[in-house]
Amino acid sequence: MRRQFDYVLIDSSPVFATDDATTLAPKVDGTLFVVRGNFSGARQVREALELLRQRQAKSVGRGFQPADASAHSYYYYKYADYHEPDKTA
Repeated sequence: MRRQFDYVLIDSSPVFATDDATTLAPKVDGTLFVVRGNFSGARQVREALELLRQRQAKSVGRGFQPADASAHSYYYYKYADYHEPDKTA
């Protein structure tokens, strides 16, 4: 693909939802880690970043998405159902 395109974007599932993100991350030129406001806990974010670091993912940046999930036009899967809740809360 490098010969044909300047950039290729791969949108992966959240780190804890499946193994896709941590498996793909070391195989691409860089990763962008985006946190959704009022949804991801600080502990979960630290653990996800640590998993990516352990897999030697190359980070090109981090972002914060302060989206309002209660808006009628907003649709997003609730990935919290895929992993254990934060027991420290």
